[in-house]
Amino acid sequence: MTHVSGLFIYPIKSCGGIGLTEVEVVPGGLRHDRRYMIVDASGRFVTRREEPRLAQVVVNSRGEDFRVFAPGAGDFALPAEPGEELFGELRISTVWRDTVEAKTLPNGSSWFSAFLGRDVELVYMPDPALRQVNAARSDPGDQVSFADGYPLLLTSEQSLVDLNARLDQPIPMSRFRPNVVVKDADAFAEDTWKKITIGSTRCTVPKLCDRCVVTTIEEGSSRKGKEPLKTLASYRQWDGAVWFGALVIPKSTGRLRVGDVIQVVETDQSAGMQTLSAPT
Repeated sequence: MTHVSGLFIYPIKSCGGIGLTEVEVVPGGLRHDRRYMIVDASGRFVTRREEPRLAQVVVNSRGEDFRVFAPGAGDFALPAEPGEELFGELRISTVWRDTVEAKTLPNGSSWFSAFLGRDVELVYMPDPALRQVNAARSDPGDQVSFADGYPLLLTSEQSLVDLNARLDQPIPMSRFRPNVVVKDADAFAEDTWKKITIGSTRCTVPKLCDRCVVTTIEEGSSRKGKEPLKTLASYRQWDGAVWFGALVIPKSTGRLRVGDVIQVVETDQSAGMQTLSAPT
């Protein structure tokens, strides 16, 4: 039976993730997921795409809050839900085509500026600043935090097994930065899912996830290679992109837990693309 085998949040966009056994589903996605983001002097978001060193930034739980550190850079405390007294000025911030009124966190801004060797700011998204999900693939009221476009990313252990069978060196699931990992589904079965429930949480699956160079950056070292994009392009490429994982919009709040059963409510067998058999 297909079930949840892993749950992850990424408190700071493009920095390290935290594995959880259960997590609250709130408007915008998972509680504390990507509510912080690094921006440059113009307010534009900064990610591993242009700053691979962010792959060295580790975020750990510390009681109700977080601890952020990187090799040789020291650490700082990051509040999960910061009070107004911790904020600096408002910063108009951009994520792709969206503009957000975010709030700066001076101590985090100083740490990341020193770590990256250039002036950046760490900003926080308060609840009123949540973004509307792509209107063409969502309903009014569907919201997202600083994630690229959708509240949740779901990946499958069996799909990764299929990919790793084609690679000279297997890669971990963390390269894909999922929120929900599932087990005991056929490889790439998620291609066809349109409506699912995760435990008691109703969700839609509007599209698959097209993958970028972030997947080629090794966690911890920041080394970049050609995989897994090179191999994915050999059997998971169509419509001008390579695909791995499914983007998910929760339609109800509640809690997700490792072990929750995935019920597939509706499928579209024409979705995605038939993949080639794994090498024997």
